[in-house]
Amino acid sequence: MNEEGIKKAIEGILFVAGDAVELREIAAALETDEVTLARIADELAEQKRQAVEGVLLKRVGDKLQLCSNAEYMPFIDRV
Repeated sequence: MNEEGIKKAIEGILFVAGDAVELREIAAALETDEVTLARIADELAEQKRQAVEGVLLKRVGDKLQLCSNAEYMPFIDRV
């Protein structure tokens, strides 16, 4: 799988998980190593941050998680 495919797979995995998932679990599922996965995840997190997307990717220790962009919390709080 190429890097763009891995980025999309990371998003899909985390969306379905609904919670933080360990890098080693995602790396195993995608048949890649943790170092490569971490690098690609960091690139994806930066891309999402620069694009000011509503959903961001956070790395917390050895886990990845999708989260809402705090910039949009006033709107999220209304729902």
